Amino acid sequence: MPSLAELQSAFGALLADAEASPEPFFARHCVAAPAQRHAAALASYRRNTLGARAQATQASYSVLARIVGAHFLRAAALQYAAQTPSHSGDLNRYGASFADFLGSFAPAATLPYLPDVARLEWCVQALLAQTPAARDALQGLQQLPPDAWASLRFALEPAHALIASRWALADIWLGNQGDPEVPPPTQIDQPQQVLAWRGPAGVHVRALAPGEAEFFQALRAQQTLGAACDAAVQAHADFDLPQCLHQCLAQGPVVSFQT
Repeated sequence: MPSLAELQSAFGALLADAEASPEPFFARHCVAAPAQRHAAALASYRRNTLGARAQATQASYSVLARIVGAHFLRAAALQYAAQTPSHSGDLNRYGASFADFLGSFAPAATLPYLPDVARLEWCVQALLAQTPAARDALQGLQQLPPDAWASLRFALEPAHALIASRWALADIWLGNQGDPEVPPPTQIDQPQQVLAWRGPAGVHVRALAPGEAEFFQALRAQQTLGAACDAAVQAHADFDLPQCLHQCLAQGPVVSFQT
């Protein structure tokens, strides 16, 4: 007699294969019943399963819904659900590969930035589920002498991500948050490096100024502030260190420092 796990695995495989006949499974594991009843029961299970996956996907991509509309997203989510099995009992984890799916979804070909928007949106959902680090340790910065700053090592909020896009990804994201004062961008075909991090008030998303991506990469590698500034200036001579530090320390991604 098969175990419960084996029975569930066999039934999951049957649900995933739309061409499979239900008869061998039902004949082995279920009471006798007319074949048409087996087929109807399996079709009902398949519809419910696909519907649940599609709803979970839609719930994770509200910004995409604002861009393409609820009907378009529903159609894409249903096709994604039909092609992509779930590997977890938690539907909140379903939809991680939706960005890759959109890259090959023919109806989305005229909106080639959608995969990057989906990638950012999934990242934001993941960051939102994490607890932000405390920032009390930054208060001691005010007492440091100016000549000590170059040797500082800053620690970034663990819940953060850097995303490189060939599109104006942060502008697209911020322009589709439902804020009438921040309309969608008119020019989207311009690359942006995007930083997303979990702060006390939620997840923040912003485009990085020239040199800031190199600056943050150096901080992530535990380099000193002086070395991070040198890396940023070498990449972009117009790197603005005072402005960057202000944004990092005022509810930004920097959470602590070491002398």
